Parts: sequence; C-alpha cells; structure tokens
Amino acid sequence: ANIGHPVWYGERFSLKNPTTWHEIDRSASTTYTTKAGRECHVQIAAWDNMLMKGKKGIPMHKYPFTLIRITVTDVHGNPVFKRPLWLIVVGKRRSEIDLVEAWQAYSQRYDVEHFFRFGKARCLMNSYQTPEVEHEENWYEIAALAYAQLWAAATLAVTVPRPWERYRPISTDPRTLPGPAMVQRDFGRITRQFGTPAASPKPRGKSLGREKGYSPGKRTRQPIIFKGTKTGSTLAGNG
Repeated sequence: ANIGHPVWYGERFSLKNPTTWHEIDRSASTTYTTKAGRECHVQIAAWDNMLMKGKKGIPMHKYPFTLIRITVTDVHGNPVFKRPLWLIVVGKRRSEIDLVEAWQAYSQRYDVEHFFRFGKARCLMNSYQTPEVEHEENWYEIAALAYAQLWAAATLAVTVPRPWERYRPISTDPRTLPGPAMVQRDFGRITRQFGTPAASPKPRGKSLGREKGYSPGKRTRQPIIFKGTKTGSTLAGNG
C-alpha cells in the first residue's frame, strides 16, 4: 500500500523560466489589423490540465485549467509587446473554448475596465449601499442600463464644453463618436426632446408613517469578506 500524501502535482512550471515548460498540447494562430493599419500576427500555445498550488481551505488541485501563452509579432517577426500574455481558462467545459476565441474575449477587457471606471465615477455604480445582494445586483443593472442609454444617444450628442475647455466639433464619422462623458453632458437636452405622457406631479399630504408599536426587527448581519493575498506565478503540471 502507498504510504504518505497523495501526489497532486507534476513537474514545476514557471512562467518566467522557459526551461521548465514542457511540450504544448495545442496551438493556434491568427492575424489582425490595428486602427492605424498595422498588421499583426498572433501565436497561441496552450497546455491542458494544469494545476496551481492552493492553500488551506482552497483545494486548487481539484480545479485543473488550460494555460495559454499569447505572442504578438509584426510582419517582420518582431515582438509587438515586450512580454507575452498569459491567460488561464477554467471550467468543466474549457476544452470547448477555441484558443483564438479565448484571446479575443480577453481583448475586450480594455472596454470592460473603462465601463467600470466610468460607471463608478459618473453612473453611481458603487454609491448604493445595502446588505442585500439582490438589491445590489439590481442597482448594477440600472447603472449598466444608464450606460447603454449614453451609448445609444452618442449619435445625437453635440459638444457641450466647459467655459475653460476647447473641443473640436463632434465628428459625424461613426468611428469617432463622442465618449460617454460628453454624451452625459448633453443628455438632458436629448431627453427633453422626447416629451412625456405623464401628468405634472401633485402635492401629497404627510405620510402616516409606521403603525404604533410596529418594529421591523434587527437587520440580518452579513459575513465580512476579506481580500486574499497575492500568489506567485508558479504552476504545476497535472501529475
């Protein structure tokens, strides 16, 4: 009978040390053209069923993933970026995801990060505080809908500069639409053109308030979630 701890991990795999990389399991390639007309070639290498060392309470050996390395070069074979891009694909159906699709999906992160920055700064995404997860998710959806309204109204917006700002007239070229911040400045004028079927608000008397003796009870306390510490980039093959 075997004695000792079961073997979970294989040989060490370090992202910074190419001598530790074993033979790739899959590869793919594609090309794309930048807005400036520069043609780039993308080489994608993948290692299947990789494992990352976890810690107490986080059994990472139970969650294998696909490790992807992406290298971008120009038409002369020179690297476009100083370092390659490393990604992982996790999930039971990860093998169904094409390598090029995985890279393209991550490329959209640039737009996603801008959305969250704008949403927090201008759409009050993180201003609503509640202990109820359902209410918080509803508020995020409202902020996302507000952002979608700004995107839909981009073709109707006009330049509304501050007294100290100087802007060129907004171009009618769909590739150079104004950003959401500029559309938000002009959104009041845009919405006033729609009109409303609602009647003018009427004054209301004072609310009766809660009934005498009523108590809603104490609010349910939710557990505090602490952010974890950063981990290294050392991986291991599935042994």
